[in-house]
Amino acid sequence: MLILVIGIAITLKGARQDHLGVLNYGLLIIAALVLCRFFDERLSFILRGTLFVLVGIGFFLTNYRMLRKRKAHAE
Repeated sequence: MLILVIGIAITLKGARQDHLGVLNYGLLIIAALVLCRFFDERLSFILRGTLFVLVGIGFFLTNYRMLRKRKAHAE
């Protein structure tokens, strides 16, 4: 639970600082926790695939939103 809170805090810090490296580092920590759950629990193949896709979509949307925000501030 503590590592999840740290990952969320780092992600929020990266979003506030408008720093993609810090933001992605926080997302990577959260993704590592999801990956550990794959091996820890007996999840069905469909649920594992769904979680994998959702983590990927989360990375994409977060980065896309950050880049759009940067572009809006640059104009």
